[in-house]
Amino acid sequence: MPLISEKYPVDKNDLFITGLSMGGHGALYLFEQKPGLFRSAGSTSGVLDLSSSRNRYRIKNLLGLTGNAKSDSLLLMKYSVIGNIRKIAASGKEIIFSCGTEDPFYQVNNAFRKACDQSGVKAIYISAPGTHNYAFWHFSIKYHFDFFKSLVPDSSVLTKKIADADILSPTRKNARFIKNHGIKLQQVAVDVGDKRFIINVFTKKGKQKQKFIVVHDSEDAAFDTGLRAIKHGGTFIALENNENRSFYSYGSPKGSVHQDPNRMFNKDNPYWPVAQKIIELLKASPKELIFALHNNKPGGNFILDTIATWKNISILSDKDPDKRSLIWIPFSQPEPDQKLAKEISFYKKKGMNVVYEYVPQSERGDGSLSVYSSRHNIPYRNIEVEAGVRGDRKSELKSRRKQLKYLKAVRDFGIIL
Repeated sequence: MPLISEKYPVDKNDLFITGLSMGGHGALYLFEQKPGLFRSAGSTSGVLDLSSSRNRYRIKNLLGLTGNAKSDSLLLMKYSVIGNIRKIAASGKEIIFSCGTEDPFYQVNNAFRKACDQSGVKAIYISAPGTHNYAFWHFSIKYHFDFFKSLVPDSSVLTKKIADADILSPTRKNARFIKNHGIKLQQVAVDVGDKRFIINVFTKKGKQKQKFIVVHDSEDAAFDTGLRAIKHGGTFIALENNENRSFYSYGSPKGSVHQDPNRMFNKDNPYWPVAQKIIELLKASPKELIFALHNNKPGGNFILDTIATWKNISILSDKDPDKRSLIWIPFSQPEPDQKLAKEISFYKKKGMNVVYEYVPQSERGDGSLSVYSSRHNIPYRNIEVEAGVRGDRKSELKSRRKQLKYLKAVRDFGIIL
Protein backbone atom coordinates (compact mmCIF):
# COMPACT_ATOMS: atom_id res chain seq x y z
CA MET A 1 0.00 0.00 0.00
CA PRO A 2 2.79 2.55 0.68
CA LEU A 3 4.15 1.98 -2.84
CA ILE A 4 0.69 2.44 -4.40
CA SER A 5 0.11 5.60 -2.35
CA GLU A 6 3.43 7.02 -3.55
CA LYS A 7 2.61 6.40 -7.20
CA TYR A 8 -1.12 7.22 -7.31
CA PRO A 9 -3.38 9.86 -5.66
CA VAL A 10 -5.05 7.47 -3.20
CA ASP A 11 -7.71 8.47 -0.67
CA LYS A 12 -6.86 6.21 2.25
CA ASN A 13 -10.44 6.47 3.50
CA ASP A 14 -11.76 4.83 0.34
CA LEU A 15 -9.65 1.74 -0.22
CA PHE A 16 -11.32 -1.44 -1.49
CA ILE A 17 -10.00 -4.91 -2.29
CA THR A 18 -11.45 -7.71 -4.40
CA GLY A 19 -10.19 -10.68 -6.37
CA LEU A 20 -11.12 -13.77 -8.36
CA SER A 21 -10.68 -17.48 -7.61
CA MET A 22 -7.85 -17.88 -5.08
CA GLY A 23 -7.45 -14.11 -5.32
CA GLY A 24 -11.01 -13.83 -4.04
CA HIS A 25 -9.95 -15.80 -0.98
CA GLY A 26 -6.88 -13.60 -0.64
CA ALA A 27 -8.87 -10.37 -0.85
CA LEU A 28 -11.36 -11.35 1.84
CA TYR A 29 -8.67 -12.93 4.03
CA LEU A 30 -6.61 -9.72 3.92
CA PHE A 31 -9.75 -7.76 4.76
CA GLU A 32 -10.32 -10.02 7.76
CA GLN A 33 -6.79 -9.38 8.99
CA LYS A 34 -6.78 -5.63 8.26
CA PRO A 35 -10.42 -4.45 8.31
CA GLY A 36 -9.40 -0.93 9.28
CA LEU A 37 -7.36 -0.57 6.08
CA PHE A 38 -10.28 -1.12 3.69
CA ARG A 39 -13.77 0.35 3.45
CA SER A 40 -15.01 -2.96 2.01
CA ALA A 41 -13.91 -6.09 0.15
CA GLY A 42 -15.14 -8.62 -2.37
CA SER A 43 -14.59 -12.01 -3.94
CA THR A 44 -15.76 -13.58 -7.19
CA SER A 45 -15.60 -17.37 -7.59
CA GLY A 46 -13.54 -17.37 -4.41
CA VAL A 47 -12.03 -20.44 -2.74
CA LEU A 48 -13.45 -19.30 0.58
CA ASP A 49 -12.89 -22.60 2.38
CA LEU A 50 -9.39 -24.01 1.81
CA SER A 51 -10.46 -27.48 2.92
CA SER A 52 -12.33 -27.78 -0.39
CA SER A 53 -9.00 -27.50 -2.24
CA ARG A 54 -6.45 -29.00 0.13
CA ASN A 55 -4.85 -30.94 -2.75
CA ARG A 56 -4.72 -27.98 -5.13
CA TYR A 57 -2.86 -24.65 -5.41
CA ARG A 58 0.11 -26.02 -3.39
CA ILE A 59 -1.99 -25.59 -0.25
CA LYS A 60 -0.58 -28.76 1.28
CA ASN A 61 2.99 -27.44 1.05
CA LEU A 62 2.18 -23.83 1.88
CA LEU A 63 0.34 -24.72 5.09
CA GLY A 64 2.52 -27.69 6.01
CA LEU A 65 -0.29 -30.24 6.09
CA THR A 66 0.87 -33.54 7.57
CA GLY A 67 -2.01 -35.88 6.75
CA ASN A 68 -3.35 -35.87 10.29
CA ALA A 69 -7.07 -35.26 9.85
CA LYS A 70 -7.58 -33.28 13.06
CA SER A 71 -4.54 -31.03 12.89
CA ASP A 72 -4.92 -30.46 9.14
CA SER A 73 -8.57 -29.50 9.58
CA LEU A 74 -7.70 -26.94 12.27
CA LEU A 75 -4.92 -25.49 10.13
CA LEU A 76 -7.12 -25.20 7.03
CA MET A 77 -9.85 -23.46 9.01
CA LYS A 78 -7.33 -21.09 10.61
CA TYR A 79 -6.27 -19.77 7.19
CA SER A 80 -9.68 -19.92 5.47
CA VAL A 81 -11.94 -16.93 4.97
CA ILE A 82 -14.90 -18.89 6.33
CA GLY A 83 -12.93 -19.74 9.47
CA ASN A 84 -12.31 -16.06 10.23
CA ILE A 85 -15.77 -14.76 9.42
CA ARG A 86 -16.22 -13.42 12.96
CA LYS A 87 -13.61 -10.76 12.13
CA ILE A 88 -15.80 -9.44 9.29
CA ALA A 89 -18.80 -9.40 11.61
CA ALA A 90 -16.81 -7.49 14.23
CA SER A 91 -15.83 -4.84 11.67
CA GLY A 92 -19.49 -3.99 11.01
CA LYS A 93 -18.62 -3.46 7.35
CA GLU A 94 -20.51 -4.85 4.36
CA ILE A 95 -18.86 -7.07 1.75
CA ILE A 96 -19.79 -8.43 -1.68
CA PHE A 97 -19.10 -11.85 -3.20
CA SER A 98 -20.30 -13.69 -6.29
CA CYS A 99 -20.15 -17.10 -7.90
CA GLY A 100 -21.52 -18.84 -10.98
CA THR A 101 -24.03 -21.64 -10.50
CA GLU A 102 -21.86 -24.05 -12.53
CA ASP A 103 -18.64 -23.07 -10.74
CA PRO A 104 -16.88 -25.89 -8.84
CA PHE A 105 -16.80 -23.55 -5.82
CA TYR A 106 -20.52 -22.73 -5.97
CA GLN A 107 -21.40 -24.84 -2.93
CA VAL A 108 -18.47 -23.34 -1.01
CA ASN A 109 -19.85 -19.86 -1.71
CA ASN A 110 -23.35 -20.96 -0.73
CA ALA A 111 -21.95 -22.23 2.56
CA PHE A 112 -20.18 -18.90 3.06
CA ARG A 113 -23.44 -17.07 2.47
CA LYS A 114 -25.11 -19.18 5.15
CA ALA A 115 -22.21 -18.48 7.50
CA CYS A 116 -22.61 -14.74 6.86
CA ASP A 117 -26.30 -14.93 7.78
CA GLN A 118 -25.52 -16.90 10.94
CA SER A 119 -22.69 -14.56 11.98
CA GLY A 120 -24.55 -11.33 11.28
CA VAL A 121 -22.22 -10.30 8.45
CA LYS A 122 -23.72 -7.73 6.10
CA ALA A 123 -23.06 -9.17 2.67
CA ILE A 124 -24.29 -8.99 -0.91
CA TYR A 125 -24.17 -12.35 -2.67
CA ILE A 126 -24.63 -12.46 -6.44
CA SER A 127 -25.37 -15.89 -7.85
CA ALA A 128 -25.93 -16.17 -11.60
CA PRO A 129 -25.45 -18.70 -14.42
CA GLY A 130 -21.74 -19.15 -15.15
CA THR A 131 -18.65 -21.19 -14.42
CA HIS A 132 -15.07 -20.59 -13.27
CA ASN A 133 -13.93 -18.48 -16.21
CA TYR A 134 -13.28 -14.94 -17.42
CA ALA A 135 -16.74 -14.60 -18.95
CA PHE A 136 -18.34 -14.82 -15.51
CA TRP A 137 -15.65 -12.70 -13.86
CA HIS A 138 -16.09 -9.98 -16.48
CA PHE A 139 -19.82 -10.03 -15.71
CA SER A 140 -19.58 -10.11 -11.93
CA ILE A 141 -16.70 -7.74 -11.25
CA LYS A 142 -18.78 -4.81 -12.54
CA TYR A 143 -21.19 -5.31 -9.66
CA HIS A 144 -18.27 -5.20 -7.24
CA PHE A 145 -17.14 -1.83 -8.58
CA ASP A 146 -20.70 -0.49 -8.57
CA PHE A 147 -21.10 -1.61 -4.96
CA PHE A 148 -17.78 -0.07 -3.91
CA LYS A 149 -18.70 3.15 -5.65
CA SER A 150 -21.99 3.29 -3.77
CA LEU A 151 -20.05 3.30 -0.49
CA VAL A 152 -18.03 6.41 -1.33
CA PRO A 153 -19.80 9.35 0.36
CA ASP A 154 -21.44 11.95 -1.89
CA SER A 155 -19.92 10.51 -5.04
CA SER A 156 -23.32 10.17 -6.68
CA VAL A 157 -24.95 13.54 -6.05
CA LEU A 158 -25.80 15.23 -9.35
CA THR A 159 -25.03 18.93 -9.81
CA LYS A 160 -27.03 19.16 -13.03
CA LYS A 161 -30.58 17.97 -12.35
CA ILE A 162 -32.68 15.88 -14.71
CA ALA A 163 -36.07 17.40 -15.49
CA ASP A 164 -38.97 15.67 -13.73
CA ALA A 165 -42.44 15.78 -15.29
CA ASP A 166 -43.95 15.20 -11.84
CA ILE A 167 -42.64 18.61 -10.83
CA LEU A 168 -43.33 20.39 -14.11
CA SER A 169 -46.92 19.16 -14.63
CA PRO A 170 -49.17 22.23 -15.13
CA THR A 171 -52.23 20.55 -13.56
CA ARG A 172 -50.59 19.22 -10.39
CA LYS A 173 -48.90 22.49 -9.25
CA ASN A 174 -45.95 20.70 -7.65
CA ALA A 175 -43.28 23.22 -8.72
CA ARG A 176 -45.17 25.99 -6.96
CA PHE A 177 -45.73 23.82 -3.88
CA ILE A 178 -42.00 23.03 -3.64
CA LYS A 179 -41.06 26.70 -3.95
CA ASN A 180 -43.70 28.02 -1.53
CA HIS A 181 -42.78 25.56 1.22
CA GLY A 182 -39.00 25.67 0.93
CA ILE A 183 -38.61 22.02 -0.01
CA LYS A 184 -35.11 21.07 -1.16
CA LEU A 185 -34.37 18.61 -3.99
CA GLN A 186 -31.22 16.57 -4.38
CA GLN A 187 -30.80 14.06 -7.20
CA VAL A 188 -28.64 11.00 -6.58
CA ALA A 189 -27.31 8.73 -9.32
CA VAL A 190 -26.58 5.02 -8.92
CA ASP A 191 -24.62 3.31 -11.67
CA VAL A 192 -25.09 -0.40 -12.34
CA GLY A 193 -22.82 -1.39 -15.20
CA ASP A 194 -23.58 0.96 -18.11
CA LYS A 195 -26.96 1.85 -16.64
CA ARG A 196 -27.58 4.93 -14.52
CA PHE A 197 -30.60 5.33 -12.25
CA ILE A 198 -31.81 8.54 -10.64
CA ILE A 199 -33.31 8.97 -7.18
CA ASN A 200 -35.04 12.23 -6.22
CA VAL A 201 -34.59 13.15 -2.56
CA PHE A 202 -36.90 15.89 -1.28
CA THR A 203 -36.25 17.24 2.21
CA LYS A 204 -37.79 19.87 4.46
CA LYS A 205 -36.53 20.88 7.88
CA GLY A 206 -39.33 21.09 10.39
CA LYS A 207 -41.12 19.54 13.34
CA GLN A 208 -42.03 16.38 11.43
CA LYS A 209 -39.32 13.83 10.59
CA GLN A 210 -41.21 11.05 8.80
CA LYS A 211 -39.93 9.21 5.72
CA PHE A 212 -41.91 8.60 2.51
CA ILE A 213 -41.09 6.70 -0.67
CA VAL A 214 -42.63 6.26 -4.12
CA VAL A 215 -40.91 3.56 -6.16
CA HIS A 216 -43.14 3.69 -9.27
CA ASP A 217 -42.71 6.91 -11.26
CA SER A 218 -46.00 6.34 -13.08
CA GLU A 219 -48.05 6.81 -9.89
CA ASP A 220 -48.80 10.53 -9.86
CA ALA A 221 -51.09 10.86 -6.83
CA ALA A 222 -48.53 8.99 -4.74
CA PHE A 223 -45.85 11.50 -5.75
CA ASP A 224 -48.12 14.47 -5.03
CA THR A 225 -49.05 13.00 -1.64
CA GLY A 226 -45.41 12.43 -0.75
CA LEU A 227 -44.56 16.07 -1.41
CA ARG A 228 -47.46 17.34 0.67
CA ALA A 229 -46.65 14.91 3.45
CA ILE A 230 -43.38 16.76 4.13
CA LYS A 231 -44.95 20.22 4.17
CA HIS A 232 -43.96 20.53 7.84
CA GLY A 233 -40.74 18.51 7.62
CA GLY A 234 -39.46 15.11 6.62
CA THR A 235 -37.90 13.22 3.73
CA PHE A 236 -39.59 12.08 0.52
CA ILE A 237 -37.80 9.78 -1.92
CA ALA A 238 -39.06 9.15 -5.44
CA LEU A 239 -37.37 7.21 -8.23
CA GLU A 240 -37.08 9.20 -11.46
CA ASN A 241 -37.90 6.74 -14.24
CA ASN A 242 -39.15 9.04 -16.98
CA GLU A 243 -42.77 8.52 -15.78
CA ASN A 244 -42.46 4.74 -16.23
CA ARG A 245 -43.48 2.05 -13.76
CA SER A 246 -40.33 0.07 -14.56
CA PHE A 247 -36.77 1.31 -14.31
CA TYR A 248 -35.45 3.86 -16.79
CA SER A 249 -31.71 4.18 -17.37
CA TYR A 250 -30.11 7.58 -17.93
CA GLY A 251 -26.86 5.87 -18.86
CA SER A 252 -25.63 5.06 -22.32
CA PRO A 253 -27.83 4.23 -24.07
CA LYS A 254 -30.88 5.70 -22.37
CA GLY A 255 -34.05 3.64 -22.19
CA SER A 256 -36.47 1.51 -20.24
CA VAL A 257 -35.17 -1.43 -18.22
CA HIS A 258 -37.28 -4.53 -17.61
CA GLN A 259 -37.20 -4.42 -13.80
CA ASP A 260 -39.94 -3.50 -11.34
CA PRO A 261 -38.22 -1.22 -8.77
CA ASN A 262 -40.36 -2.79 -6.06
CA ARG A 263 -38.87 -6.23 -6.74
CA MET A 264 -35.19 -5.39 -6.30
CA PHE A 265 -34.97 -5.53 -2.49
CA ASN A 266 -33.18 -8.89 -2.44
CA LYS A 267 -29.41 -8.79 -2.14
CA ASP A 268 -28.95 -11.15 -5.09
CA ASN A 269 -30.94 -8.90 -7.44
CA PRO A 270 -28.70 -7.28 -10.09
CA TYR A 271 -30.15 -3.87 -9.14
CA TRP A 272 -29.57 -4.30 -5.41
CA PRO A 273 -27.12 -1.32 -5.42
CA VAL A 274 -30.11 0.94 -6.19
CA ALA A 275 -32.18 -0.64 -3.43
CA GLN A 276 -29.24 -0.32 -1.06
CA LYS A 277 -28.89 3.39 -1.83
CA ILE A 278 -32.61 3.91 -1.16
CA ILE A 279 -32.33 2.12 2.18
CA GLU A 280 -29.33 4.30 3.01
CA LEU A 281 -31.15 7.52 2.05
CA LEU A 282 -34.18 6.50 4.12
CA LYS A 283 -31.88 5.69 7.04
CA ALA A 284 -34.09 2.64 7.44
CA SER A 285 -33.94 1.08 10.89
CA PRO A 286 -36.25 -0.44 13.53
CA LYS A 287 -36.56 3.08 14.96
CA GLU A 288 -37.72 4.76 11.74
CA LEU A 289 -41.24 4.35 10.29
CA ILE A 290 -41.35 4.23 6.49
CA PHE A 291 -44.44 5.21 4.50
CA ALA A 292 -44.66 3.69 1.01
CA LEU A 293 -47.16 5.37 -1.30
CA HIS A 294 -48.72 3.51 -4.22
CA ASN A 295 -51.47 4.00 -6.78
CA ASN A 296 -53.19 1.03 -8.36
CA LYS A 297 -54.44 0.92 -11.91
CA PRO A 298 -58.18 1.54 -12.45
CA GLY A 299 -59.79 -1.70 -13.58
CA GLY A 300 -56.74 -3.74 -12.51
CA ASN A 301 -56.73 -6.75 -10.18
CA PHE A 302 -55.36 -4.85 -7.17
CA ILE A 303 -58.65 -4.87 -5.29
CA LEU A 304 -59.61 -6.39 -1.93
CA ASP A 305 -61.54 -9.32 -3.40
CA THR A 306 -58.51 -10.41 -5.42
CA ILE A 307 -55.91 -9.59 -2.76
CA ALA A 308 -57.81 -11.82 -0.30
CA THR A 309 -56.94 -14.87 -2.44
CA TRP A 310 -53.18 -14.25 -2.28
CA LYS A 311 -50.86 -16.32 -0.13
CA ASN A 312 -50.23 -15.13 3.44
CA ILE A 313 -52.71 -12.27 3.07
CA SER A 314 -55.60 -11.39 5.40
CA ILE A 315 -58.17 -8.63 4.98
CA LEU A 316 -58.60 -7.30 8.52
CA SER A 317 -60.89 -4.41 7.66
CA ASP A 318 -63.09 -3.75 4.64
CA LYS A 319 -65.07 -0.79 5.97
CA ASP A 320 -64.27 1.48 3.03
CA PRO A 321 -66.57 0.72 0.04
CA ASP A 322 -63.69 1.82 -2.21
CA LYS A 323 -61.97 -1.57 -2.41
CA ARG A 324 -58.88 -0.17 -4.12
CA SER A 325 -57.92 2.02 -1.16
CA LEU A 326 -56.14 0.42 1.77
CA ILE A 327 -53.40 0.38 4.37
CA TRP A 328 -50.99 -2.52 3.84
CA ILE A 329 -49.17 -3.81 6.92
CA PRO A 330 -46.43 -6.49 6.64
CA PHE A 331 -45.46 -8.38 9.80
CA SER A 332 -43.32 -11.37 10.77
CA GLN A 333 -46.06 -13.23 12.68
CA PRO A 334 -49.04 -15.17 11.26
CA GLU A 335 -51.40 -12.89 13.19
CA PRO A 336 -51.07 -9.33 14.54
CA ASP A 337 -49.78 -9.01 18.09
CA GLN A 338 -51.71 -7.01 20.69
CA LYS A 339 -50.04 -3.72 19.81
CA LEU A 340 -50.70 -4.11 16.09
CA ALA A 341 -54.28 -5.31 16.68
CA LYS A 342 -54.97 -2.05 18.53
CA GLU A 343 -53.66 -0.06 15.56
CA ILE A 344 -55.78 -2.01 13.08
CA SER A 345 -58.87 -1.53 15.27
CA PHE A 346 -58.26 2.23 15.12
CA TYR A 347 -58.24 2.19 11.30
CA LYS A 348 -61.33 0.02 11.24
CA LYS A 349 -63.24 2.57 13.35
CA LYS A 350 -62.07 5.25 10.90
CA GLY A 351 -63.69 3.29 8.05
CA MET A 352 -60.42 2.25 6.43
CA ASN A 353 -59.52 -0.94 4.59
CA VAL A 354 -56.58 -2.85 6.08
CA VAL A 355 -54.54 -5.66 4.50
CA TYR A 356 -52.24 -7.75 6.70
CA GLU A 357 -49.30 -9.59 5.11
CA TYR A 358 -47.62 -12.39 7.03
CA VAL A 359 -43.95 -12.51 6.01
CA PRO A 360 -42.38 -15.90 6.91
CA GLN A 361 -38.70 -15.44 7.70
CA SER A 362 -37.86 -18.76 6.05
CA GLU A 363 -39.12 -17.81 2.58
CA ARG A 364 -37.13 -15.81 0.04
CA GLY A 365 -39.93 -13.35 -0.64
CA ASP A 366 -40.81 -11.34 -3.71
CA GLY A 367 -38.13 -8.66 -3.47
CA SER A 368 -40.57 -5.96 -2.37
CA LEU A 369 -39.73 -3.22 0.11
CA SER A 370 -42.55 -4.45 2.37
CA VAL A 371 -40.98 -7.91 2.70
CA TYR A 372 -37.49 -6.46 3.15
CA SER A 373 -38.77 -4.12 5.88
CA SER A 374 -40.55 -6.89 7.76
CA ARG A 375 -37.49 -9.14 7.70
CA HIS A 376 -35.30 -6.35 9.05
CA ASN A 377 -37.82 -5.21 11.68
CA ILE A 378 -38.29 -1.86 9.95
CA PRO A 379 -41.75 -0.36 10.66
CA TYR A 380 -43.52 0.00 7.32
CA ARG A 381 -46.97 1.14 6.19
CA ASN A 382 -48.05 1.12 2.57
CA ILE A 383 -50.96 3.36 1.58
CA GLU A 384 -52.67 2.41 -1.69
CA VAL A 385 -55.38 4.31 -3.58
CA GLU A 386 -56.71 4.17 -7.11
CA ALA A 387 -54.75 6.29 -9.59
CA GLY A 388 -56.25 9.41 -11.10
CA VAL A 389 -56.36 10.27 -14.80
CA ARG A 390 -53.13 12.01 -15.81
CA GLY A 391 -53.77 15.57 -16.94
CA ASP A 392 -57.31 15.65 -15.50
CA ARG A 393 -56.93 17.97 -12.51
CA LYS A 394 -60.23 16.95 -10.92
CA SER A 395 -59.34 13.25 -11.12
CA GLU A 396 -55.78 13.89 -9.89
CA LEU A 397 -57.06 15.86 -6.89
CA LYS A 398 -59.58 13.16 -5.97
CA SER A 399 -56.87 10.49 -5.88
CA ARG A 400 -54.45 12.68 -3.93
CA ARG A 401 -57.07 13.65 -1.34
CA LYS A 402 -58.00 10.02 -0.79
CA GLN A 403 -54.37 9.10 -0.20
CA LEU A 404 -53.86 12.03 2.17
CA LYS A 405 -56.98 10.95 4.08
CA TYR A 406 -55.53 7.46 4.64
CA LEU A 407 -52.15 8.96 5.53
CA LYS A 408 -53.79 11.22 8.10
CA ALA A 409 -55.38 8.20 9.78
CA VAL A 410 -51.99 6.52 10.22
CA ARG A 411 -50.49 9.74 11.53
CA ASP A 412 -53.43 10.28 13.89
CA PHE A 413 -52.92 6.86 15.42
CA GLY A 414 -49.37 7.86 16.25
CA ILE A 415 -47.31 4.68 15.94
CA ILE A 416 -44.87 4.49 18.85
CA LEU A 417 -41.58 2.75 18.06
